[in-house]
Amino acid sequence: MSNNFFPALPGLSWDNVRTPVWQTRRQQSVSGRVTTAADWSSPLYKWQLSYDFLRSNPTYGELQTLIGFFNGLSGSFDTFLYVDPTDNTVANQGIGEGDGSTTTFRLLRSFGGYSEPVWAGNQVVSVNGAVVASTISSDLSSVTLASAPAPGTSVTVSMTFAWRCRFSDDSIDFSNFMTQLYEVKQLNFESVK
Repeated sequence: MSNNFFPALPGLSWDNVRTPVWQTRRQQSVSGRVTTAADWSSPLYKWQLSYDFLRSNPTYGELQTLIGFFNGLSGSFDTFLYVDPTDNTVANQGIGEGDGSTTTFRLLRSFGGYSEPVWAGNQVVSVNGAVVASTISSDLSSVTLASAPAPGTSVTVSMTFAWRCRFSDDSIDFSNFMTQLYEVKQLNFESVK
């Protein structure tokens, strides 16, 4: 599991797509009644990016950066962290309540009243509004405080977050449309649990 961040490159087009995906099982009885069961506690997300241009000249090397990043992960083999440019920051996000013994808290973000797990880029943890020392886990999914917060105290985090993702395919099509200029019409990846 890689903690490499997806490179921020110029040339990203505006027609990018993000899709939340759930998995629900449905069973219909002979009477017509339908029973459903949610298999997941949080959605997966799919992204479809496109790049209007990637420069390949030695001064910029954007094409080489993206190809090197993709090849370094062996295509869809390994995971990476993606900072969505339109959804990547929370301030004073509640991640738990002190009980006097718990020191590790999963990083979360709320969106439209729904909370889901995320991975940290950088973070500042507070207990009842006072900043406290914290250590991020090796997979960047949780923080551990030096001491357990007192019962009833609020544990919050302000952070830039990322999504743990994997490329959907083992190939990317790069189109050379002008000397040292390339485009990518579809770059697909999805979050992982």
